[in-house]
Amino acid sequence: MKEKLKLAIGDRGIERIRIVRKAIDDLRASFRPHEGPMYPLEISEIRDVLEGFGIRKGDTLQVHTSVSHLMRGSSRPPSKAVPGLRTYSKALLEMLQDLVGENGTLTMGTDFDRPAGWLKRLMAGTPDPDDIFDPAKSVSNRGLVSEYFRKLPDARRSLHPYYNLTARGPLADELVRDHHLSTPYSQDHHSPWFKLTERGGKVALLGRTFEVNSLVHLVEYLNPVEYPRPLFMSGPVAMPYRDASGGVQKIDVLLHSAGVPGSIHFNPQALHAFGAYINSRHGEVYKVKRFAQDVGIVCYEAKAQYDAFLSEMRQNVTWYDPQFLA
Repeated sequence: MKEKLKLAIGDRGIERIRIVRKAIDDLRASFRPHEGPMYPLEISEIRDVLEGFGIRKGDTLQVHTSVSHLMRGSSRPPSKAVPGLRTYSKALLEMLQDLVGENGTLTMGTDFDRPAGWLKRLMAGTPDPDDIFDPAKSVSNRGLVSEYFRKLPDARRSLHPYYNLTARGPLADELVRDHHLSTPYSQDHHSPWFKLTERGGKVALLGRTFEVNSLVHLVEYLNPVEYPRPLFMSGPVAMPYRDASGGVQKIDVLLHSAGVPGSIHFNPQALHAFGAYINSRHGEVYKVKRFAQDVGIVCYEAKAQYDAFLSEMRQNVTWYDPQFLA
């Protein structure tokens, strides 16, 4: 019966159901009982925390944001009327741009959601039009702030269809221009993820924290032979994207296999446990500010995290290990 229902609904219908279900879950989360009233964190308070954690004008700053978390992070009523989601997101983006200033470079992940069945179609070499990444049009799936950011007229978006990144500032072109050369590992030496790490970039995780920390994968992509855990599929997948002329090109990408991000076995709480472990072993790599419930802010220097992860990897310790999955 289940298989007949899937055939009747089709891949697109299943994807719509998934999106609606996620929206309902997010809405329910907003009304779950908390320890007292939950209000938006003031934008000025977020800025104070970031400045206290060492974010300065002129920095290269990678940002992950979850506005739905930030808007329920405070127990104090706001000084003004509660802003709407869009108003709050735009104000947060304006603050982040002002924080690094015109001499700084701001970056955000801007991956996109592919419709159900995309991997099967790509492996068969029969992609649908919606499976093709279009840097000019594909909506970011990393939150509303990242979507507003990638649409800024002077923002530069990489062409790579996996772990896509958008940048704005003096280093934007240098960071993103070669990302389409990152094959089969999407965070290799050509990638903006590697370049911002080598250029002394910093990272801010706002709202949700360690579970959205994309740079945890850099050590895996840069050291695939030495990495002590099997992570990737046995062969690459040809992932299509549209180039500047509108033509369709393809990049061979090695995807993570079962048990890691995207699979039903992935446990993001392991990243929280591993973050605490890294701080206990390597000094204060992560600066952490906790707010209500599961809301927080984490900042770190990208190179410090990479070096700590590399050191642990060479001692046969990774965040995928069972000790961090409890």
